[in-house]
Amino acid sequence: MTKKILMNIICVVIGAVLVGVGGSLCIKAAIGVSAFDAFNGGISELTSIKIGTVSILVNVVLVLVQWAIQKRQFRLFQLLQIPLSLLIGKIFNVIFYTILPSLILEEYYMNVALLVLGNLIAALGVGLCTALDFVSFPLESLCMVISKRSKASFGKIRQSADIILIIASVTLTLLFSESLFIREGTIIGALLFAPMMNFIYLNIYRIFPIHHIKLTRVTEEII
Repeated sequence: MTKKILMNIICVVIGAVLVGVGGSLCIKAAIGVSAFDAFNGGISELTSIKIGTVSILVNVVLVLVQWAIQKRQFRLFQLLQIPLSLLIGKIFNVIFYTILPSLILEEYYMNVALLVLGNLIAALGVGLCTALDFVSFPLESLCMVISKRSKASFGKIRQSADIILIIASVTLTLLFSESLFIREGTIIGALLFAPMMNFIYLNIYRIFPIHHIKLTRVTEEII
């Protein structure tokens, strides 16, 4: 194993930890989360399976869908999305179900502050993993696969995925009287996350001074 690959793996692990911690803080804030987390939260309440575990299962399905679409074009290297998802889900479960229950948010501004902090930490993790160009997240990878097959822009496909997830989350809430995960925090996160992630993506070398990280500018379609 070369030094470059080893350092990439270490940075991916750091990124996964940050994403898991950030996501757990956002859900703990309880004022709304991203479309993907909202869908996972709804499935979690319906099945009593931990949210992190639901996230792992959903991500594995997304990888399998990539495989089904790409067939022979699917590279075994893309299977690294599964251990990445496993690590994030496990970290999420530990933080959310073991550490955060003791955190009491008495005022609404505390919820907002925790949500912003969670988005910042998650953006740092996603920005790091994206800048590495080593292994990507299953939902983004699937959207990219569909984008290439359909000749549609990545941004439109990714936005469509969020709309589908939001509809699914709201449907679960209406049918089974579950908690509503789509709230004001969803809008706050949508406004803050992409700009923060893009800024971190373009300046990650200042935080993680690793010269071999491949930095390529995010296209306007992604943000």
